[in-house]
Amino acid sequence: MDARSNKPTNIIWDIRPGALVKIRTFNYNGDAEYKYGIVVTEQRVDQIEMFPFVKVYNFNNQLVTKQLPDSLEVISRPSDD
Repeated sequence: MDARSNKPTNIIWDIRPGALVKIRTFNYNGDAEYKYGIVVTEQRVDQIEMFPFVKVYNFNNQLVTKQLPDSLEVISRPSDD
């Protein structure tokens, strides 16, 4: 972390299409809920939000949603074929 700006200086987010992920969401009471999905796009950066994101197919609700790094945990990575 940079002491002057309190921002991380280098963030590495190793995620690729085909990765199985655990998605953290919050219910109306503020309790964390975990669902599973699969990454369907390469990592991109939104010019408005300025954060990297990937699109993930959620197995629970069968929707593709944009997910930021803080809401995902990689369970399994695709093989390097």
